[in-house]
Amino acid sequence: MFRLTLAFVAAALCLASSPFALAQDDVMSVRVSDLNLTSAAGARIALTRAETAARQFCGGEPDVRQLQRVQLAETCRAAMVGRAVRAMNAPRVTALYGRPNGVTFARR
Repeated sequence: MFRLTLAFVAAALCLASSPFALAQDDVMSVRVSDLNLTSAAGARIALTRAETAARQFCGGEPDVRQLQRVQLAETCRAAMVGRAVRAMNAPRVTALYGRPNGVTFARR
């Protein structure tokens, strides 16, 4: 079983002027040590955990009437989930991350 615990610094995010600005010592952690990242189920759970952690890390859900804050939150989440996926270095997680909703449709 592939075991890994992720913790990484998010200081490189370029959101310095926003309410989502991150101090250099802020760290987002995603626990995956209890998962088998080589299985489809383990990969789905790992990606869900990364998305949940990013949502919490980036400040929750801003008021939809404040479009700039919504965009900044989405940018922060996408960056953090992407970093988590790269840090996991697990092909199944990476494959799921690249698909909308984890679903692939047939192509002509």
